[in-house]
Amino acid sequence: MCIRDSPKRLPKDFVRINKGQDGTYFRKPINKRLKTIVKNNNLVAFSATHPISKINSHGFSSVVNKRYFNMMKNSGKEKLVPLTLNTLSLDIIARAKAKTTLRVAIYALSVRVPEYNALLEAARRGVFIKIIFDRNVNIYTMDRISEVISKEKINIELRAGKRGMHQKYIVDETEGNVLTGTANMTTDSIQRHAEHRFLFKSNPELAEAFTQDFETIWSRITLR
Repeated sequence: MCIRDSPKRLPKDFVRINKGQDGTYFRKPINKRLKTIVKNNNLVAFSATHPISKINSHGFSSVVNKRYFNMMKNSGKEKLVPLTLNTLSLDIIARAKAKTTLRVAIYALSVRVPEYNALLEAARRGVFIKIIFDRNVNIYTMDRISEVISKEKINIELRAGKRGMHQKYIVDETEGNVLTGTANMTTDSIQRHAEHRFLFKSNPELAEAFTQDFETIWSRITLR
């Protein structure tokens, strides 16, 4: 659709006017992808790909794709981002303060996901990181982290027992934040599987329960 003269008042769908060579003004379609900003302390995200879809998107539907929240960055500033598996993990890691402990129990952690570098950055800024792995799945990741620990002298401690460890959570007892769900921290979980994650903020009772679970597992397994 076009109009010949530049009107004083444009219809609502004339969000921007591009003038052609003959003086015609062309309609630019409105972007109807509205954002829903989620502000509560209980957040849920779903995996990036629907099980029967070949198209990647943030969640299983267009409704989920529009959900945004204020994620904390390593800089200490918040940024409005899509509510995804990755951004929920990055938020709880970035909110951990120096001289506090962040406990991570994870079946599988890949060095290719953003959570891996986020955990290293948290340790570099003074957060004490304790990670429980499943030994059979994470040999390469543990070796990589151990190399960084040796080189940089950062506060990360790893444990992995002989028995299977299938937990998937991060707990920040100081802030009362808990991240849990079905997803491992791997590219397959983000791009191929049907997964979900919950982030509970400012819930000290829940954080205490997860901390007790973590420390029970921690006390029963050996060092690397």
